[in-house]
Amino acid sequence: MKLYALVRRRESLPAKAWPGVQVVPGDLTRPRTLAAALESTKPDLVVNCAGLTKVDQCQREPDMAHTVNTLGSGALAQAAFKNQAGFVHVSTDAVYADGVGPHPESDAGGELSEYAASKLEAESAVSKAHPGVLVLRTCMIGWNQNPGLSSLAEWIVSTLRAGNQVPGFVDVRFSPLYTGTLAKLMLSAAQRGLTGVFNLGSSDGLSKYQTALLFAQSLGLESEMVKPVSQNQADLAVPRPEDPVMDSSQFYNALGAQAPTVAQEVGKMLIMEAKGELQSFRRFGGYA
Repeated sequence: MKLYALVRRRESLPAKAWPGVQVVPGDLTRPRTLAAALESTKPDLVVNCAGLTKVDQCQREPDMAHTVNTLGSGALAQAAFKNQAGFVHVSTDAVYADGVGPHPESDAGGELSEYAASKLEAESAVSKAHPGVLVLRTCMIGWNQNPGLSSLAEWIVSTLRAGNQVPGFVDVRFSPLYTGTLAKLMLSAAQRGLTGVFNLGSSDGLSKYQTALLFAQSLGLESEMVKPVSQNQADLAVPRPEDPVMDSSQFYNALGAQAPTVAQEVGKMLIMEAKGELQSFRRFGGYA
């Protein structure tokens, strides 16, 4: 198997990043670079997990969000179809802005943020450009390959380990998967030729507070280390959907697989570190 990584700026990567992976220039804001990249590599499968994901920035710069998330994704899907490559598009649970979860795929919509709107529009764009597209609405927890960056889950872990209390939203629920689980399921679905729009999350939905409690418990810390708060106390520029918990039964039924719980996914994330796999992961990326 030969792997290619489509990157905007090669110089932004460590010199020894990803041995054995061929880095190819490509920019979602410049469709011609995407077409050139796929014409030169002729991949069997393209996985689009790129995008402008900073919710507040998307709200400030809606045109940029539309250019990157919607138009860029559509152009990449079009290039994949032209080169007879399969196409997997990573979308988001943020498209479920209204109502109570778990949401079936038909529930998408509501009062969407600019980020969520651009991602929902992207689903239509890639589906029009590539009839065999697989769209996966998901959310995730996991480690960054670059230790200089930090996800929500990483921030929770580092804050708790530093002996500081973590605030957890009691009024925001979600159904995340560990990134390793997500990657395996995504590849399995692509290999089986699954197409269409699917939710892909955990079997249950927990609040951010409950999820932070799971991290604390797994680290052997007292529950008092997690403080229950409302997102209204966080002074967010863009409020997050309160209950984007997904009903992922269609996906798991199609694969004949069982959905994991949030607790299992938290455990997998911490086990990766305990086994030394996180260090290997970062070494592969040139960050260790």
